[in-house]
Amino acid sequence: MYGSKLEKIQSVFKALVAENGNNVTAGKKFTSSVLRCSESTIDKRIAQGKNLPRYKKVGKFVVFNLYDVAEFLTQECVEVY
Repeated sequence: MYGSKLEKIQSVFKALVAENGNNVTAGKKFTSSVLRCSESTIDKRIAQGKNLPRYKKVGKFVVFNLYDVAEFLTQECVEVY
């Protein structure tokens, strides 16, 4: 299906951008729906500093680049709690 990991990431990225109204960045609400967790779980993971795609804080907002989210979703490792 995918020739390389990069092609897989790009495919997921394109799908996320299309789903997010052609925006390449997203807030906690969209990202939490993609990651299938609550916004409070996102907050908890930010506080713990683990198990999230890269993000930036802009004032009181948290912004995720969807390429980073796609890369996070296509990781081949699983973190066990």
